[in-house]
Amino acid sequence: MQPDANKRLIYGHSLGGAVAINLAADLAAQAKKQHVAVPVRGLVIESSFTSLGDAVTEVADNNLPVNWLPVRWLLSQKFDSIDKIVDIDMPLLVVHGLSDPFMPSRFSQQLFNAAQEPKHLLLVPGGTHNNSMSLGGNQYRQALDGLLKASPHQLAGPSVAQGSQGS
Repeated sequence: MQPDANKRLIYGHSLGGAVAINLAADLAAQAKKQHVAVPVRGLVIESSFTSLGDAVTEVADNNLPVNWLPVRWLLSQKFDSIDKIVDIDMPLLVVHGLSDPFMPSRFSQQLFNAAQEPKHLLLVPGGTHNNSMSLGGNQYRQALDGLLKASPHQLAGPSVAQGSQGS
């Protein structure tokens, strides 16, 4: 683990984004209770969703012939990221490919809208569920750099990557 909390990030992709938001919210709550700083610099989530129920419903509606199942009632884990992201109390970078066939970018936009500042949303044209990092290129790296270097109120708002900028 990175010993310097100012260089430590939490990262989560897809379902891992929900897990990362849970961890960030738990760390923020613990830090607040103990009156100490949150022990990480920021949170990066990529191609994630607002809640597991929303994600399963989206996949079922688009890919399964049996979309009548009450999937929300069958889930034991809710992963209500949209409710928890408000409490993360750390800089946030949200990344999503605009051509993601599994999770629509509106989920990331909703998470971004619900989060506190400082935050940055990077939408990657042509990006699918798994290639936003490589396709986002320099803009992805610059957004990560900004997350690590900015003071808590200096992150930019939304942006759209301008295609592949190299690796």
